[in-house]
Amino acid sequence: MELSKKGKISETNLSGVTYTMEELVNWGETYSGTDNDNLYKQNGVIVCQKPDGNYYYYYMNDFFSLVNAGKLQFQMGEQDRDQFLVGLQAGEFTTSGYYTFQITDENGELLYTDCWNFGQSMIEKYAPVGADNLLQVVNNNPQLNGRLTLVYDNIQHCKQSMKTGRIMKAVGIIWKKGIPILPICMQMNRQRRLLQIKQNMQIMQM
Repeated sequence: MELSKKGKISETNLSGVTYTMEELVNWGETYSGTDNDNLYKQNGVIVCQKPDGNYYYYYMNDFFSLVNAGKLQFQMGEQDRDQFLVGLQAGEFTTSGYYTFQITDENGELLYTDCWNFGQSMIEKYAPVGADNLLQVVNNNPQLNGRLTLVYDNIQHCKQSMKTGRIMKAVGIIWKKGIPILPICMQMNRQRRLLQIKQNMQIMQM
């Protein structure tokens, strides 16, 4: 992601991926450009593909809780199912197409045609403003569908920029704890990349 040198006023949170300035500054303090152990963890997210080709993300524990409760049912042979779930949890299957199956709800309604382990998932020190967690925002925003990697990259770039002071220096912000907090949000835009500053800071990405 690139941050432009030009600021533009906007008060609209278009993506919903919004964090306060204080949160990003604190989060950025844990950032290390050479060690991602404090940023990511293995096997934290499961990706499910819907019949229409869109995606839905689950945290690993939530996914397997639904499976164990019978709310997500795998339509495949029992032996294959057990082997697949063990491998899925262990991170062996990180792309689609390893097995052929369907996932239905307890009433037999088709929910998903495939699922896999996302691999590395971001350790969420904070939830986005107005949401319980990051996946809730991504799942509820069609613009972010299937773009979790891009969301992670943007957040990581923000945290790195907060640590180095690049964003605040670029827009002439002098920030200290206790001073009114500016919300941060990431906005996807196909036409341009820029940094927008006012009550919301929006990072636009092609």
